[in-house]
Amino acid sequence: MKSFLALLPFLMLATTVRAEQVVAAISHPSVEISSSFEGETLTLFGNIEGGDGGPSPYEVAVVVTGPLETVTVWEKARIFGIWSNTEAFSFSSVPSFLQILSSRPLEQIAAQDRLLELYLRPEAYLVPADGGTKAARRYGGELIRLMREEGRYGLRENAVLFLSDSLYTARLDIPSHASPGPYVAQTYIFRDGEVVARKTDGFSVRKVGFERFLAQASTRSPLIYGVVSVLLALAIGWLGGVIFRR
Repeated sequence: MKSFLALLPFLMLATTVRAEQVVAAISHPSVEISSSFEGETLTLFGNIEGGDGGPSPYEVAVVVTGPLETVTVWEKARIFGIWSNTEAFSFSSVPSFLQILSSRPLEQIAAQDRLLELYLRPEAYLVPADGGTKAARRYGGELIRLMREEGRYGLRENAVLFLSDSLYTARLDIPSHASPGPYVAQTYIFRDGEVVARKTDGFSVRKVGFERFLAQASTRSPLIYGVVSVLLALAIGWLGGVIFRR
């Protein structure tokens, strides 16, 4: 009985200490693409709850990925004075959109191996964990460069801002050429280089109006899509002829 009473304060203390958890949300559950769509900015925000209030500050990293696709990278060479496609390398299950946001430079948050393990580096999606072949590394690096130039891939360190010790926010830019489909936002909370909490959220990008009709018809009703395309071409050609005749 005396032993139990001696342990009671420690048991009470243990019940009051909870592991960290993050409550996160996204400002818009869906992004609608119409003929006038020029991109949109979403707000990511969250609050870190629980924990022991230790001296080390929290750090946040968020990775947002879009629909997966198969991408082929071609290498061009000049043959008899003409630029032609020569060699090619294909990557499967590649995110069509990838944005990594963090509260500090990633190398100050966790070790490089841990970042790759959590897919917090663009190369983690394109180069195998063992380094892959020389061709995979070379073409993977070129694909990341091209995706960055198109605004599909990005790494924005210091983009997550803390409004208090536990409340944070970040802005996510969706480009005008974003691919329709589901998007996933994976949030990681770090302390002393280790993940102490994580949260998965999502939103969708979808076409609306006439653009949605064309996109659906091209896959579900190719005959209707072809007829509409021909009629549109004829109408535009006739209208152009009328305008220039005047």
